[in-house]
Amino acid sequence: MAGRPIRDGKVATERETRFGSLLRRYRRTAGLTQEELAERAGLSRRAISDLERGERTRPHPATIELLATALRLGNEDHRELAAAVERSHHLDTVRPLPATTHALPPDTAPLFGRESDEAAAVHLVRDGDVRLLTLTGPGGVGKTRLALRVAGTLADAFPDGVRFVPLAGLRQSEHVLPTIATALGIQQARGQTLEQTVQHVLAGCRLLLVLDNLEHLPGAAPFIAGLLESCPQLVVLATSREPLHLRSEQELSIAPLALPDRTGLESERDLSAYPACALFLARARATPSTFRLDRGQAETVAEICRRVDGLPLAIELAAAQLRYTTPRQLLMLLRRRLNTLVRGPRDAPDRQRTIRACIDWSFDLLNPAEQAVLCRLAVYVGGVPDGTLEVALRNIELPDSGVEDTIHALVDKNLLVVEHPDGDQTRFTMLETIREYALERLVERRRADEAYRALGCYLRELTEASWQEKCRPEEAGLLRLLALERDNLRAILAWSLDHDLELGLSIAGAATRFWDTEGRYREMRGWLEMALAAGREVSPPVRARAMIAAGWQALHEGDAAPAESWFDAALAVDQVGNDVLFFHGAAVGRGIALLTQNRASEAESIFRYVQERCLQAPAPHLLPPALYGLGLARQLQGDLAGARRNLAEAAERLRRQEDLFTLGAASRALGAVLLEQGDFGEALAWFQEGLRVARALSHREGIAGALQGVAAAVAAIGEIEGAARFWGAAQRVIDDLYGTHPSAGSTPLARLPQFAPHLSAMSAYFDVAEWQPSFKAGYAARLDEAIDAALLV
Repeated sequence: MAGRPIRDGKVATERETRFGSLLRRYRRTAGLTQEELAERAGLSRRAISDLERGERTRPHPATIELLATALRLGNEDHRELAAAVERSHHLDTVRPLPATTHALPPDTAPLFGRESDEAAAVHLVRDGDVRLLTLTGPGGVGKTRLALRVAGTLADAFPDGVRFVPLAGLRQSEHVLPTIATALGIQQARGQTLEQTVQHVLAGCRLLLVLDNLEHLPGAAPFIAGLLESCPQLVVLATSREPLHLRSEQELSIAPLALPDRTGLESERDLSAYPACALFLARARATPSTFRLDRGQAETVAEICRRVDGLPLAIELAAAQLRYTTPRQLLMLLRRRLNTLVRGPRDAPDRQRTIRACIDWSFDLLNPAEQAVLCRLAVYVGGVPDGTLEVALRNIELPDSGVEDTIHALVDKNLLVVEHPDGDQTRFTMLETIREYALERLVERRRADEAYRALGCYLRELTEASWQEKCRPEEAGLLRLLALERDNLRAILAWSLDHDLELGLSIAGAATRFWDTEGRYREMRGWLEMALAAGREVSPPVRARAMIAAGWQALHEGDAAPAESWFDAALAVDQVGNDVLFFHGAAVGRGIALLTQNRASEAESIFRYVQERCLQAPAPHLLPPALYGLGLARQLQGDLAGARRNLAEAAERLRRQEDLFTLGAASRALGAVLLEQGDFGEALAWFQEGLRVARALSHREGIAGALQGVAAAVAAIGEIEGAARFWGAAQRVIDDLYGTHPSAGSTPLARLPQFAPHLSAMSAYFDVAEWQPSFKAGYAARLDEAIDAALLV
C-alpha cells in the first residue's frame, strides 16, 4: 500500500487519485472554486467535492463532458481526464441506471427505541463492507420502518441512489425479478434474459436496493445471490421474518421494543423511558378517546405492553381500542387471549406466537358481521374499491346499519386502511399480516371459494366492459381502473388455476389491451399458455379469447410464428366466426404477425376481409385497426400512395372515436410513409401528433418511436443539429425501456418492416452529427425539454 494516500481512514486507489487530482488541478488552473465549477457545469458542489476526494469514482461520460466544457479544456486535456476513468472502469460499457425509479416512501412517524439497531445496520453497511444485510424478526416488529430509516441515513453513501421495492403483494418467487426491474425502470433487452439485463444495468452502480418482505418468496434467494455476485458495488438491505440463508448474508435480528422489567411505575416520565410504553402513549394520544394517564394507570399501561410482547404492530392495535374501552378493561381482554396462544407449538413461526395473538384478540373484539366482512375482504390483495363492497359482501348477514357502518367500524379499529390511489376512488386495504390472518380464518370457515368467486365476478365484469369498449373512448377509463386492480388480477388468476379455470381464462382473455399497456408480456403469456394447456373443460368462446390474448402477448415479445399459431387456433373455433369482436381481435393479430414475417400480400388479404366484416356487422369502431394494417401491408409492398390513403383514413376515424392507443401507432406509421414519399413537413406534423398522443398515455415505446420520427423528418429538412437532439432523447427512452442502446436497425420499433427506411435514413443523419457528442449527452438527460422542443419544431 506504500505510496497511496489515506482519505477518511481508507486507502485511496491509484484510479481515485488520478481522476481526482486531475480534476482539482484543472479547476485551480482555471481559477475556479468548487462552487463556481459546480455552477458552470450544472452540478452540485457536493458532486465536485466527492469527485476530487475520490468518494465518487464512476462519473458518467455526460458528467465528464459537462466538466470539460465548464473548465474549457483543450482536446488533449479532455481526453486525459476521460482516460483517467476509462482505464480502470471501462465506462463506455456500463449502462446508466434508468431514471424511472421509486423513491423511498415517506415515513414521518417517530421511531421508538431503534437507535442502536439503526446504528448497527448503518455501521455494517458503511464500515463493515456488508453487501447483504437482512433485518429479521417476527411480523409486526417494525422491520420495514427501520429499513427505511437506515436507507435514508445511508443515502449519501450511494452515488446511484437508494431504491425501495415492496414485495408483500407478490405470491410467487418468479415475480420478484420483474417487480425489481419495474421498480428500477428496467425492461428486458432484446437477446438477453431479464436477469441478464438487470445485472448488466446494475453492474457498475453503487446502489442500495431495499427489498421489503421476502419471507414468503424463498425462491428469490438464488437470484439475489447472482445479482450480488455480478454487481460488485451493489448492496441489498432486506427485511424478512427469517434469514435468506445465503453465504454473503449478514443477519441483524430485530427484537421487540424494550419493556419495563420493574413495577412501581407512576408517571408518564417513568413510562417514556421504555420505547414500548412510549409508543403506546403516542398512539393513545392520537386516538379520539378520553384516555388520560391518571395516577395508578402507569403500571396498567406497562402490563398491556408486556402482554403484547413489545411488538409495535400489536401495541398500535391495542392503543387504538382505547376509543372503546379503558386501559384496565383492555388489559383483562389481553390476558384472556394471550394466555391461550402464548404457549403455542414451539416449532411454529414467531408470527404465529406473537402477532397472531394480537390479531386474535383484535378479531375477537369484532361482532360477527365485522368478522365476516374482514375475512371476506382478505382475498383482495390490492384492496377493494368502495363502489364494489356490495358485490364483495354479498350473502353476509349485516346489521340494519348496513355495509357502510360495518366498514367504518373496521377502519376505526385500524383493521382496514382508507386509501385514495388516484385522488378520486376510495379503496379499503389492510395490513399484510392482518390480511393473512383473516384469510386463514376465512378458510377455516369454508368460505374462501365464495369470496374468491365474488372477487372474480367483479373483475370479470370490469374486464368484460373493457373488452366490449375496445377501440372506444370509454376504454381508457376502464384501463385506468384495471391498473388499480393489478394485484387482485394476479390473485384471482392464481386461485383460478386450481378452482375455476373458466373464470380465470375469461378474465385474462378479456383484459388483452390492459396487458398490452402494462407491458407484462412475459408474465401474462406464461400464465395463459399454462392455463390453456391444463386440459380442463372450458367453453369455446372463453378459450378462443384466451388464445387471442396469448397471441398478442407472443407478438409483443417478437415471437411472430407462435403468435400466428395462437391466432389460427382462435379462428378455428366455431363461435369466433360469428362474433365480430372476437374475429377482429384474432384476424388483426394474425395480419400483424404475417407482416412481421414479411408476408405482406397474405396480410393484405386478411385486413381487406376484416374491413368487409366490420362494414357488414356494422362495427365502424373496429374498422380503423383494419385500415391501419392495410396501410402497413401496402407500404411494405411499395404502394406508398395507397398506404397513405389507408393510414390517413384510419387516423381520422381514430381521432373521432378517441382511440388514442391506436391513433398513436397510426400517426407514426403515416409519418413514416410521408417521410418515404419525401413530404417531410407533413411527416413531421404526424410524428408530432404521435408524440402528443404517446405522451398523454405515458406510452414510452410510442414516445421513442415518435421522437425518432421527428428526428428523421427534421434531419431530412436539413436541421442536423436539431435532429441529433431528438435522436438522443429517443435513445434515452429506449435505454430506460430495454436497458440497452440499440442501433437504428435493431431498435424495437424496427420490428415492423415499414419502420426500416426512415430509421436507416436517421442513422445516416445521426452519423453526420457524431462530431457533436454534447447533443447526445445533453438532450438525453433533459427528456421533457427535448419532447417540448420536438412539439414546437
